[in-house]
Parts: sequence; C-alpha cells; structure tokens
Amino acid sequence: MLVYDTFDQWLAENSFQAVWLYDCDENRVLYARNEHIPAPVASLTKIAAAMAALECTADPDGTVIEVTRPAVNEVHRLDGFCAGFDEQIGMRFSVTEYLSGLLIASGCEAGMLLADSLCAGDRDAFVARMNRLALRVGCRNTCFRDPCGLLDEGVSSAFDVFLLFRRMLEIPLLRGIASATTRIIPGLPDPVLTTNRLKRFASPVFFPYAACGKTGTSDLAGKCLACSYERRGKTYIAVVLGYPFVLGQTATDSFWRSAADSLLCTAFAREGPFMRVTLDRHLLKAGAGDRLPLLPRVVFNNTGEVPRFRFRSLNPEVAAVDGQGLVTVLQPGLAQIEILSQTGDYDLACVNACGSDFVSVSRPRGVGALSAHPSF
Repeated sequence: MLVYDTFDQWLAENSFQAVWLYDCDENRVLYARNEHIPAPVASLTKIAAAMAALECTADPDGTVIEVTRPAVNEVHRLDGFCAGFDEQIGMRFSVTEYLSGLLIASGCEAGMLLADSLCAGDRDAFVARMNRLALRVGCRNTCFRDPCGLLDEGVSSAFDVFLLFRRMLEIPLLRGIASATTRIIPGLPDPVLTTNRLKRFASPVFFPYAACGKTGTSDLAGKCLACSYERRGKTYIAVVLGYPFVLGQTATDSFWRSAADSLLCTAFAREGPFMRVTLDRHLLKAGAGDRLPLLPRVVFNNTGEVPRFRFRSLNPEVAAVDGQGLVTVLQPGLAQIEILSQTGDYDLACVNACGSDFVSVSRPRGVGALSAHPSF
C-alpha cells in the first residue's frame, strides 16, 4: 500500500523511532511521534555544522582551506564516508566547496576540515558553536559531540532536527546546496553526488516532490532523513529517525519509499483531490533520432474521476513527446519530460542524450504546482 488511511497506520507498517511532519505554509503539525526523545542522528549533525561554518566566515567563496592528512586519516580510521577531498592532500578548496561536499555527498572529511580550520584548529570550539546555534533556534534535546555525527555520541530529536533544518533552508547558499543533485568541484576527479536518492533520476525511489534534504545513517542511529517537499505551491518538511539499518538494496528502497513516498502521499491525500502517477522509468539514455515510450501508472486516485494525463517536454529543443508518452530525441542534450494529471500531480523523467553517464539536472521550481493543467 502506498497511501495509508491514517498516519498511525503508516507508522504501524513502517519502522521509525521518531517522526515529525509539518506544513510550512499553514504552520501546522500534520503528524508527530516521539518527536522530543533524544536519539543519535548520524550525519544529520552536518546540518548544524554547515550553519556553524558560515558563522565563522563572511566570505565562503574566498576563504580557502587546505586538505590536511591528520583530518583525513581520522575520518578513514573511523570508516567515515568521504566526498573526494581526502584524495587531494595539500590542495585548497573554498568553504563553499567543502559545504557542497558536506551537504550533497555527506562527506565527513569536509566537516572535519571545516571544523579544524575555521576555529583555528580547535574542533571542540567549533562543536560548541554548533551547540550554541542549536540552542538559539530552540533545540532543547540536542548535544553534538563532533562535526559529522561520525562518533555516534551526539544526540538530537526529530523536532530539534526540524528546527535546524528549517533554519538552514532560510540561508540561500545552504538551501541551494542542499537542493542540488550533483555538483562539479574543480580539483575533484568526479562530481559529488547526493546521498538523497529521492532526487536521483536513475534511482528506483525517485520522488519528484523532494526539494532539499539531508541523510544520515549509522548502525546506532539507523537510517534518518530530513527533507522538504513542494506540492501545488506548498512546502512540507518531514523528519524521520531510527529506521532499522539493514544492508541490501530491497531494505534500502523500502526505507526511502516509507520515509518519503508513503508518508507524504498519505499527507497529500488528506489535503483534498490527489492522484499519484508515476512513470515506468525516470532516466532514459538515448541518441538523436531515437524514439522511446514512457508508460504512466496510477498508484492512487481519490478524485472519483477517470485519470487524465498531459505529457510535455520542458526542453522541447532536445526532445519532443506526444500525447501518448512517445519521446522523440531531436538533438544531443538533456531534457525533462513531465506527466501531469488533472489534480496537478506529476512525475518526471530525464532524457540523457548528451553522450555522457553524468546527469546534472534538478527539478525546476514550479513544476507540478498548478491545481490543474490549463487544458483540463
């Protein structure tokens, strides 16, 4: 079942320790469970680290930090995930570039290097700044112990993570970084790729409403996610903590579908007419002249009406699409194809006709925000 009758039913069938779901436009709590109980939050700690780093410099683009071996070695010793800076010992990168590695790819070495450099080598002072920041935004169940959550000794709560995440979204630079799917950082051999699989077109759990997000995973914290979602001009924030950490693709996909699709769609269905439509694939690799079909599937519909769809290409110079979802590639490049229902709900597919495996496209703001397509 994708959409549940009640949030309690959703929780009964999905194993989360804490949940906070909030309607930002109406300042309304949609669902909360164990939201004030302190718990490990793994890399969600980096939300506070990113804001603390910006407090330490007035020029994040012009402030450069050298990649040092001690910080990198510590992250490697603790088996922390790296964004790629660890392979560039002695090179210098800007604070903004480290923030991209920190928030997009969840690179632990980026957090350690920021903490060690921006507070004159005093990592404890940086962590203290993170905790003071948390107090200022209203957190009462948060105590960070390191810049990355790598030690799993710090704690926060679903409500406190929400407060920190909401504050981060108010900072344009961090909001822009956290909404990115990928980013090219000069000096790194590969682009940094988001750990938020909801935003990856090639992911089986791609969710078109996901806007900005931060992930966190550890044995102790389980799987955690703070993410904002946009639908029909409204913004929602959901924080979920403590999903059991189990290895394997099936378990991972189950987490993402539970944390996002089933939770948010349950909320959307309570708001009024809602039709969840998905495409059979979200990433198409093709060449000029190729013709590829996209097949829609309705997985929820509370309108009482027969589903109606309209396809359109958001990049018609690259690819065209007809009324049945047949895509024709016109020239090399990237194109996004949208399917829109009469309730304004939608899904997206990306056509990659640029001859490269690297796809760097983001959901355009405003897509799917209409109450209905003009032709309906």
